[in-house]
Amino acid sequence: MVMTGILMMLLAAIPSAFAATPVEKAELVSRDMDNIYTMYLGMSKKDFMQNFSDVPNWKFSHKYQAPYPYRFAKDQYVYVRGKYTDPVMHSFLVQFDANDTVNGIDVTFCTNDQETADAIYNVIQKNLVRQFGPPRYNNTYLGHYRIVMLYYIKEQQKSISPRHLAATEGRTGERSWMQQYAARKYKISFRLGFPDSRLFHDE
Repeated sequence: MVMTGILMMLLAAIPSAFAATPVEKAELVSRDMDNIYTMYLGMSKKDFMQNFSDVPNWKFSHKYQAPYPYRFAKDQYVYVRGKYTDPVMHSFLVQFDANDTVNGIDVTFCTNDQETADAIYNVIQKNLVRQFGPPRYNNTYLGHYRIVMLYYIKEQQKSISPRHLAATEGRTGERSWMQQYAARKYKISFRLGFPDSRLFHDE
């Protein structure tokens, strides 16, 4: 399809043409919660797979099942940009529900440099405030049928539970995604999903 080809070209151009630094990448990916690297809530699994079947600079890491009742997630796919030696590791996780549509997108930046981490967090927070207004419940931003939770973990613990290192489909090369993630002190991430109607509602 022509549209899929256009999306692929735009996505492939992002790292080299528009996002020269990790902070610029963070600004770009958080700029529009309706379009995160061509992904959006409700997107079909078929369209997602077409868009990310062979994108330069992104590596499929692994897939696993995660039947979390509160998220209604069936499958989770992790994609990673960067290697263990890179100063900032960038990854995203996409979740599919029982109907094979996207119902959650997690974007993560990990680094050992606090100044870079602070700048990444600040630009993401600024974009979320612009789109949703001030946060509610500390780190939670609510919009029309959407919820975004922003996290900033500092000096995270290096130990990982053995269950996180269990064999999964796919591989990232030198080290697993979880090992790369654990090797860095600072983690900034945001999670986009559908709000639980029992807890949140639009005013």
